[in-house]
Amino acid sequence: LVQKLIKAGFLVEVIPLDTTAKVFQRLSGMHDVGEGAPGWTFGLYRIHLWRLVQYDRVVYLDTDMLAIGSLDPLFSLPGSIEVAFATEEISSNMNAGLLVLKPSEATFLDMQESLT
Repeated sequence: LVQKLIKAGFLVEVIPLDTTAKVFQRLSGMHDVGEGAPGWTFGLYRIHLWRLVQYDRVVYLDTDMLAIGSLDPLFSLPGSIEVAFATEEISSNMNAGLLVLKPSEATFLDMQESLT
């Protein structure tokens, strides 16, 4: 799949995960919440997006998201915005299927520490 995406012109960054780290041990002990809910603990692995410090801005889309317009405005958010995400129209719940963030190793370490 990665090679197909690269051939299609996508920039693909494979993020190696240290599954021996304390954060993974903690996450593996968590359980899904809600009947039929997808693995919300798997979504917590998104904190590793903050490790992509070689980029000024990262736009993350879940595989079930469909972009119907240009994503350029997401990369052009003011530098003072550390993270942006979608919310559901009927509530203020965060939808982590779309994230725009400014990578930071310090932020990653803070989030990892809060999970251990």
